[in-house]
Amino acid sequence: MVHDMAEAVTGDIIPAAISGVSKQAKYELEKAAFDDMTDTLEHGGNADVTDDLRKLWEEYEEQATGEARFVKDCDRLEMILQAYVYECNNEGLDLTDFFESTKGKARFDQTRAWDEEIRRRRAALNVNRNKN
Repeated sequence: MVHDMAEAVTGDIIPAAISGVSKQAKYELEKAAFDDMTDTLEHGGNADVTDDLRKLWEEYEEQATGEARFVKDCDRLEMILQAYVYECNNEGLDLTDFFESTKGKARFDQTRAWDEEIRRRRAALNVNRNKN
């Protein structure tokens, strides 16, 4: 949730290969949004909360812990799951770029299994559509 706070302002910026927004530009946009939000909290007398939020946000951005890396995997999974649902609901829509941008990046057994299952279902959807 902490990672997604900035995205409430910036929107969920999709991978650079698709959006054209570099990783550095994405980081700067999200950091500015996050800083604005936490500055507002801090000025409201919540310095302890803002310190905790900033630490968690940096931990994610730096991929400094196993938890941060797991959350990154889940963020990627959420993106391809959303792409899969869009494809299911919009025949002819091809969101391959989203799947390619995350291919092989899952770092945990469980997230790899979830990734494989989403891709398996997408492949089955495409096979079934091609039969019709």
